[in-house]
Amino acid sequence: MPLEPFDGALLKFERAKHHINDLNRQVAEFFKQKACSFVFIRDIKAREAAIRFEQHKPPPDVFGLIIGDAIHNLRSALDFAVCDIACAHGADPERVQFPFAKRPDGLEQVIISRQVQLAGPKVVQAIRDLKPYPGGNDDLFGLHMLDIADKHRLLITTVSAAMLENLTVPNLDTSTPAFQMMRRAAFIGLKHEEEIVRIPYAPPSRAIRRATRAFKEKTDIGGSFHIAFAEGLPFEHEPVVPILVRLNECVASALHALGMALT
Repeated sequence: MPLEPFDGALLKFERAKHHINDLNRQVAEFFKQKACSFVFIRDIKAREAAIRFEQHKPPPDVFGLIIGDAIHNLRSALDFAVCDIACAHGADPERVQFPFAKRPDGLEQVIISRQVQLAGPKVVQAIRDLKPYPGGNDDLFGLHMLDIADKHRLLITTVSAAMLENLTVPNLDTSTPAFQMMRRAAFIGLKHEEEIVRIPYAPPSRAIRRATRAFKEKTDIGGSFHIAFAEGLPFEHEPVVPILVRLNECVASALHALGMALT
């Protein structure tokens, strides 16, 4: 049975949602395995303490593959929709693509070069309203740039930590300015055994009594972590799963706008 207009676009869109859900599940499982944590290190002799990030497992390469599949299916859904409309009016399917421009004043030329104008004035206006260029619709253009990046290299991910508002540290005065600043911070692009903060530490008397046995003590204090886009990619350092959900919603809005232009 032949596909109806937009059926191919909707199939691509639904497949992207499948990949996003799969990634969300695998990311949650990755962090359940204690892949990384923050540790609190007491240096009793020096009367200092530090909080350090420790990564025990790197994000698996399959995350980049799943992200690439989700991105490509979202980008393809836009191409499929425009191609369905324009080719029904004589456009060359090998030339038609959803138009993206590097600048606002370049959009009209891309619309012509991609033969989108053959889809009719309502569709062209719907695309103009979507503003698929930097500074217009940054999410939509970011999707386009991620799809280009995925054609040439694996979409690398890194670990980022959420704000540490709920972090508690044993035997530590959390009212100090250094600790309060750390609570408000968001840590990105973390490296294994990276020290986050060093602060004065006045140990309790029982810790002083044990000082001859152990000058340093280390306690795992957990933390809240995300998989983020690596530096140099669109949405760099931002959590991947929420960004993909946002891009999914952005494409859904674009498909709806194109569909409304046909009524």
